[in-house]
Amino acid sequence: MRSKAPMASKGRSWGHLTPEERRIGNTVYQNFFSSFDKDWYLSPLRDAAGKLPGTYKSAGEAFVGNIDALIAVVALPITFASNRASDMRFQQLLMAERIRKIPLEVSEGECSGDMSPELEEAALESTRKKFSDEFESTDGLRSLAFQAYRYLTSSLENEEFRTASIELLLQGAVLAWGAVEVLSRDIFMAHVNAHPEVSQELATHPNTKGRFSLKSIDLSELAAHRFDLSQSMGTFLLSGSDFSDLATIKDRRLRST
Repeated sequence: MRSKAPMASKGRSWGHLTPEERRIGNTVYQNFFSSFDKDWYLSPLRDAAGKLPGTYKSAGEAFVGNIDALIAVVALPITFASNRASDMRFQQLLMAERIRKIPLEVSEGECSGDMSPELEEAALESTRKKFSDEFESTDGLRSLAFQAYRYLTSSLENEEFRTASIELLLQGAVLAWGAVEVLSRDIFMAHVNAHPEVSQELATHPNTKGRFSLKSIDLSELAAHRFDLSQSMGTFLLSGSDFSDLATIKDRRLRST
């Protein structure tokens, strides 16, 4: 049985927490990226990307895709723990339903506890309904969420797991910066490709003229563009530079944008 993460809910109030629940929650928040409603978070970004002019739309959509992938990566622990809690709860409900539906009278040749395919399907259908009802209730969702949190908290007793969880958060920070860097590069390239005349400003502005080698153009690079930079000046300029720090991104902002 698979379902969305129990904690993936925007604005849900859990009411009063016991000291144990609060301790577990704080431990998870300190060591993991806690799951939330990703669609709610990304929806404004997707809307904004969809409204961008055609020149920049692909850059915006790529950024949203990178953030989506980033969230999926850093949320892996809580996703696995939530699925485990959901599976365990489903199996508990299914076992109870099977026990209720075991025939009281056993026919000759049957083993005690045997269930017909019809009864098995009925038990599954009843379990799905009960599980769905629990998942829609605050108390049921809260129980699933903290079961997942307990699983994560107990896993931290393993030194390798604890180290890996911290490393995953650090890698998430790297991926977040990478998404910003790629967005900056893509927008720069798209804008200069569409407006090659701004390259003159870049070549003369005090903050950017030292970052581009326009005075010594490599003929092999120019040949790669078939000696026509009218629609690929941005791509050409990026071939020998990067956007690996905030100062560079700030310096390369174009007044025209």
